[in-house]
Amino acid sequence: MERELLRQLHSGRKSLVPRKPCGNDPNVANSVEVIKEFGRLVKDVQSRSKRLVQLLWMHYKAEMHSVYGRMNRALLEWTMRKYKKFRQRRKRAWDWLAQIAKR
Repeated sequence: MERELLRQLHSGRKSLVPRKPCGNDPNVANSVEVIKEFGRLVKDVQSRSKRLVQLLWMHYKAEMHSVYGRMNRALLEWTMRKYKKFRQRRKRAWDWLAQIAKR
């Protein structure tokens, strides 16, 4: 239904603002009707955009987990290169970084 409405809007067959006769000119929309229709459009866009934002945030959070994992691995390897006491001790370096993160 939404796609059909979009097709009609793009083709020019349907108007977002209902045309009602106002005075002598039947092509001029009544300003009260325009305001009401605009309010309905705003509510419709608001409800649709809320769901879209929720979906985008869920996708963003999922994507960021892989980025955080890469950052943690890079930090771990840097720690193992920087400090001699962690050179061959990955678990100890990981624990040390976790301790720092909790501070």
